[in-house]
Amino acid sequence: MASAEIHEAREAHAYWARRAEVLPWYRLGARREARELASRWRARLVRAQLESWRLGALADFVAPRFAGRRRHRSTLQTARLVLSLALAIGFAAHLLT
Repeated sequence: MASAEIHEAREAHAYWARRAEVLPWYRLGARREARELASRWRARLVRAQLESWRLGALADFVAPRFAGRRRHRSTLQTARLVLSLALAIGFAAHLLT
């Protein structure tokens, strides 16, 4: 039973994630819907995987972290932080030499 849930969640997540990527930029509503459904299926996939490993108690804590649009924002913030640190280190190295 668990493997069927994992398989279904994996296929649905792949479908909605791919749909969000291939929709044209002007289809804002459809892209928003596809991103939302991809994040929901990603959370279901994580929950199903944890339950198959008999870690269902963690599912209530971990699965919501994979839902929503936080992932994109945190990736952007991480990229900005890395760029800022690289520039600061490069500037400091330039001043010290």
